[in-house]
This record gives sequence, C-alpha cells and structure tokens, in this order.
Amino acid sequence: MYFAYKTVDVNVILSRITKVPIWVGVAVIVYSYVVGFLAVIRWGTVLFGKLNFKQLWIMYKASLVASFYSMFLPTPLAGDGLKWIRSAAAFSDVPKSKILASIMVDRLIGLSTLVTVAGVSLLVSLISGNNVPEYIKLIVLGMCSGVILLGLLIYFFDLEKLAKNFVFLNKFAKVENAFRLVEKKNIYKAVLVSIFAQIVWILPVWFLSFWFVPGLPVLTIYTYIPIISLMLALRIFWRIWGQRSCICFIVCTTGIFCRILTIPVCLYGGYTVDKCSN
Repeated sequence: MYFAYKTVDVNVILSRITKVPIWVGVAVIVYSYVVGFLAVIRWGTVLFGKLNFKQLWIMYKASLVASFYSMFLPTPLAGDGLKWIRSAAAFSDVPKSKILASIMVDRLIGLSTLVTVAGVSLLVSLISGNNVPEYIKLIVLGMCSGVILLGLLIYFFDLEKLAKNFVFLNKFAKVENAFRLVEKKNIYKAVLVSIFAQIVWILPVWFLSFWFVPGLPVLTIYTYIPIISLMLALRIFWRIWGQRSCICFIVCTTGIFCRILTIPVCLYGGYTVDKCSN
C-alpha cells in the first residue's frame, strides 16, 4: 500500500473523509456486520451444507472474535486458529479435523473466486477499452490458470500417490485431503455464495464514490476494483493511473475510510461477543 498512497495526496484524502456525513459512516458499519454474515454463510455451507440460525450465529460469533484478536496477532492465520478453537468447542459432535478442513477450504474458495471475478473484470476491461497494464494482465491470467490447474489436480488426480514420486506436490496433497473432508455439493454452493459476496463487497466503494469522486461510473468500479483487490491480496500495487487518477484516489480514500470504520466493528463485535461468552 505504500506505493499506492505515494500516488495521491493523503491530506486531500483526509480532508474528503472529514466531510463525509456521520450517517454514511454508520451505514457502512451496519453494512459491514451484514456482509460479514455472507462470509459466515460461505464457511457454514462448506461445513454443514444446510445451516440453521443457531449454527450461523455460533459461527458468526467465532468470526467476530477472530477478527478482534487478528488486530493484535502478527499473522492472519491466528484468526483462523481462533475460529477453529471456538467452533470446535461449540460443535463437539463434528470432528475437529473436518472443522479445520472447512476453514482451509473456505479460504481457498474465497481466493479462487476473487481470482475468477478479477479474470472476468479483466475481460470486461478488454471489451470496454479500459486501460490495464500488460504485466497486470499476465498476473491475472496466470492466477486464473493456476486456479483451473489446482481444480483439475484436486478433482482428477490422486495427489497423495503422486506426492510419493514428486515431493513438490506434498502441499497440494494436503489441500486435496482437506477438500475430501467436504462434500462436493457444499463446495459448489459455497462458490456461488462467494461470487455473490464478491459482488456485494464492492458496493460500498461505489456508494462512497459519491462523496469522494462524484460521477465515477459503476462499470469502472466493477472493472478495476476486483483486479486491484487481487493485487492487494498478493501484496502487489502499481502506479497505474498517475497521481491524479480517479480510480487510484477512490481506492486509497475508501481504503482508509473503511479501515477506520473496521476498528470499531472489530473492537465492539469481538469484545462484546467474547465478554458475553465467558
């Protein structure tokens, strides 16, 4: 993100943020809680297939607590560990290995759909004539190819047997074992939920653009934001549209604004749930 914020004037960003009405911040916070349910529904779909409200609420509380402690722990995997510990305690009738596998599969589904949506956005950008650097195109196409290859390896090959002859396949074999603990129909449902979630999660950027960059077309946001989100997930950013670019400005501004609002969401949600559960 350092290179992203180098391309814009942070003082201008902070000035725009202070002019945003309070009700907008409240709406984004409420929306964050609601959208958080989508992530839990995806995870729950992987684990159970069909969810009831009690299961959903338990998993939602575990996710909130994980988000809270992830603010202070050095790695995001610590949050997954907390989700596993709390959900394993709540669902004592479900094997711990299956719960752990569901968390791993859920993360892979999230990344895979992010890559897929970014690939679709790249296709839309090519059709609409929007500018995307050549090396970014190659990265996105490479990631899409990797997702397809991983899917083919998992579903059509026994990686555990292949790993005996090819050591580099050991990690992929572990991934395959995790997928074997989850029903295929649950994975398909979770992928659909994840794709819908990717679309919904972009809406706040479009909503906030009315205050930060008025008149920014919604097609531009849905073309670039998935690609940028993938680059940020890979810890890659680029000086793509120059210092006065609207898209770069909206990414940095909404990024700062949403991260400021994420703090009370994580603190209130995680601390309250953890306190109530003790």
